[in-house]
Amino acid sequence: MGYIRIPKEHCFCVYENERIDTEKLKLFAIGKVAVVKNDREKVTGIISFKDFYKGSENGNYPVNKKFRKIVFHAEYRKEVERFFEETEYQSIPVVNEDGELVECFIRTESERRQEWDQDKWIDISNPHLAKLVKNKGWEKITICITDVQSDQIYRYFKHYEFMFEKIEKVLWYNLLETGETDIVIVYYKTDMDVHAECYSFASLLMELEYRWLLHKCKEKNVRLYMVSIPTNHNVWNVTEEEKKRISVSEEKNWTEYLKNKELYSELLEQVLDRKDDLDEFTESCMDLPPVIVKGRLCYEREHTGKYVNVINGNRITTGTPDNTKNHIYLSGNSFLFGPLVDDEHTAASILQRMITGISDYEGYRVIHEGMRGAPFFESLKRLNQDYFIKDDIVVLFVSLEHLFSEMEDDMKKYLLHSIKIYHLEDVFNALNRKKVKSYFIESPVHPNALAYRLTAEYLMRIFEERSDDLWRDQYIISDDPVQDKGNVLDGSGGEWEEYLEVLEKYRYEGKGTRGAIVMNCNPLTCGHQYLIKYAAEKVDHLYIFIVQEDQSTYSFEERYEMARACTEGLSNITVIPSGRFIISAFTFPGYFTKQTAVPGTAIDTSTDIMIFGKYIAPVLNITVRFAGEEPTDFVTAQYNHSMKNILPEYGIRFVEIPRYAKKGMGIISAKKVREAIQKEEWARVRELVPDTTYQMLRRRHKG
Repeated sequence: MGYIRIPKEHCFCVYENERIDTEKLKLFAIGKVAVVKNDREKVTGIISFKDFYKGSENGNYPVNKKFRKIVFHAEYRKEVERFFEETEYQSIPVVNEDGELVECFIRTESERRQEWDQDKWIDISNPHLAKLVKNKGWEKITICITDVQSDQIYRYFKHYEFMFEKIEKVLWYNLLETGETDIVIVYYKTDMDVHAECYSFASLLMELEYRWLLHKCKEKNVRLYMVSIPTNHNVWNVTEEEKKRISVSEEKNWTEYLKNKELYSELLEQVLDRKDDLDEFTESCMDLPPVIVKGRLCYEREHTGKYVNVINGNRITTGTPDNTKNHIYLSGNSFLFGPLVDDEHTAASILQRMITGISDYEGYRVIHEGMRGAPFFESLKRLNQDYFIKDDIVVLFVSLEHLFSEMEDDMKKYLLHSIKIYHLEDVFNALNRKKVKSYFIESPVHPNALAYRLTAEYLMRIFEERSDDLWRDQYIISDDPVQDKGNVLDGSGGEWEEYLEVLEKYRYEGKGTRGAIVMNCNPLTCGHQYLIKYAAEKVDHLYIFIVQEDQSTYSFEERYEMARACTEGLSNITVIPSGRFIISAFTFPGYFTKQTAVPGTAIDTSTDIMIFGKYIAPVLNITVRFAGEEPTDFVTAQYNHSMKNILPEYGIRFVEIPRYAKKGMGIISAKKVREAIQKEEWARVRELVPDTTYQMLRRRHKG
């Protein structure tokens, strides 16, 4: 845990004899604490974030007069550190000998203290950040002041004031009083309910570093791969025992298991695959030094040991060639670093052994830049310090759900549409769990050597793609933010509100996970039936949306009835008409013109997926969407690819399963069924569709 310092002038203070402004107290998401003073300026108590919400139920906001405080002295910072290490409190005030407020400290989620060199943190001589803000069309900027960081942000923009119409600042507890302004910049992303639009400065910095990395890679002809890592949120193929460990992973991380190795010896031997030196190895895992900050960059601390060695901030890669001409940079967080494996079994070292002897990778050296706890921003900064040369390769491992929680919407869309994202979690969701008993302890983010071998094999496969397949130039050339397509609903009138009301009637009120499938069923095949049964086994309740747009061979009523009949015996399924807002001429016109589209043509699928993720899924609490792979239909294949990239932005996991095939018939598709019907090959039709569908088709075509 870390902390940040709030100077006295930025602390929110209330007086004993004055009415507390409860509207301002609602902004505790930033301030965390209100300091209570008497008329002599002596601190007499605090109102904590927790107590405020307790009191909000009855309108009583209790003042804690037995609060913890620190009296200012020469070594008071050490006392602050001990306070946060030994307690779970979120904040503590510092007072002088007369009891007057000096400053406050508040806890942060960062593993390192937010200490900054005020002269070096923001480079005022670098205008690129100001230009990025200017390009977004913001003219009036208000900086929300919470601490020293905010002061630095304000000074930076004042330096480039000539670019903007107005630059001003406001203290965090006065945000409610902000008037007309284009944007209020806060440091961290927040969901504060204030009048002004708030934007995260951290997201701006991230966007700037990301754009610079793209520019470097394009300029040097460097292949850049963005790889989504397996996490608790996107890996569903887990055993019951793993599911239990994941459920308590917030309270018990992997170090807790290692500390109690006698109790968990069987699990540790299975995951770590060590018997003779298990005790020595687990001790070394827990003895790794913390990361350090040097020159505004985070690094792993220099370390020498039997199992883990770090030199110049990078974990060593074993087996590197003596003479190198190119590099493969691997960058990311704990997943890449590998705290539960030795140097020989990291993804970097295994990849280095795999490329040895392959002519395409002759002279390539793998650089391991993984760092424990590294956020995306830190990985970007490290890579931007590296000197790339032509034909280098960069792999950036990211946790998409954490990444999106830190980003503003326009940055998310820029990332999603500027480069192809690969999904390593698919590898782990396809594992045969009867053969692979366990490859992690409490989270897939901290896996074992087997997982790193699978990771290296996956990298070898994606390296085979052409470099021009990685980029989406139309988004990289322009500095303009990608526009939010949510306004597509503006032209739908009252129909949209009516549709949401209809959806409410289908809501399943039980406990558990909700999933969804969207199907056209033109007609419903054994492949559809296989996908339905598979999905129904993976969730507690499954919604099946039948495409309502009547532009298919079979009418909506016929297709809807096929789905109803096919699922009649499955109790955890609800079949729903898709309406005008899921795969329709309104949201996805390209779906209905794909027969005439030229293969390879880029189809805009994002509007339909955005509407589903942002508006429809929350009504029904849908957190996972299923689809079958699409090896032949290039439009549906693009739709699946877009779902894989976009749905996680809205907290929805996308699961793509292999298409169902029958011996002698290959992959079963609705097109094959329609062709067989046209040829009146009814015996073949019976093999391709469920019996309920077959009976409907015979009635439909009996004449």
